[in-house]
Formats: sequence, C-alpha cells, structure tokens
Amino acid sequence: MIYNKNFKLKSNTKVKKYKSYQVMEALTETDVGTLRMINVYRPLEEFSDYLCDLASKPGTPIIAGDFNLHVERPDDLCPEKFFK
Repeated sequence: MIYNKNFKLKSNTKVKKYKSYQVMEALTETDVGTLRMINVYRPLEEFSDYLCDLASKPGTPIIAGDFNLHVERPDDLCPEKFFK
C-alpha cells in the first residue's frame, strides 16, 4: 500500500461476521469514486454469500488475501468447492 497524507483510509466495521472465514474491508475515496479494499482469510462455504452481499455495496471492490487452497493436490476437495 502506498502512503500519502491525503490518502484517507477508513475501516468498515459493519461487515457481517462469518463462521468459515475472516474478512476485512477498508474504504477510500478517489477521483473516480469509492474503492472497497477487501482482505480475505481462508474463504470456503460462506464466501459466495459474501460476494452476493458485496455486489450490493457501492464502490469498486479489490479482493486479496490468503485463500490457502492447495490446487496442486488432486484429492483435495477445497479447491474444487471454491471454483464451482
């Protein structure tokens, strides 16, 4: 992240809590509108619910995080669930 004294970043504390993973949102206003920066940790079952909720929020989403999925393991069902 780039720091600038004019860069105002605000944490969104109104994010719904999920049992199967953690998410954090931060908002910043730019010349082109709101950017919604999202950090996700180990999303699985409820992630699609979050994406549906996110679609109704203002701002351009930027999603990053630790998805911790081992796609190189053919017998691991977690990557298969995630990409469906």
